[in-house]
Amino acid sequence: MHVNRDLIGVDSMAFSPDGRLLATGTVIPSASREPSPVKVWRVTDHELIVAYSGPFASVRQLSWSVDGRYLAVAGGDHTVRVFSPTEPTREGLIASLESAVMSVAFSPDGGSLAAAAGDAVTVFTLTH
Repeated sequence: MHVNRDLIGVDSMAFSPDGRLLATGTVIPSASREPSPVKVWRVTDHELIVAYSGPFASVRQLSWSVDGRYLAVAGGDHTVRVFSPTEPTREGLIASLESAVMSVAFSPDGGSLAAAAGDAVTVFTLTH
């Protein structure tokens, strides 16, 4: 078993649908925000593929689209973000909600993204 020291403190993980990538997310206390709370790793050699930086923190959950092209992030900072490992510098903000986003899930056809925040679920229609 291999333990990568860069994965210490991980609170959320999700394998890509093809199993080649692993996304990790960290719930970060606001006083010590890491610049990259979301990272994507290649499983075969444990290589860091991309580290998403930005003004977000508190990753609650990660979810890959069925085709593996997108990674959704449920943020404790009330945000829903979608990233593409092939476009790591793209902003990715979908919405800011009234409560911490606790969960996200893509629809099977990849056309929608559901986000649970507070006592509500919001469904977003995605355009590729």
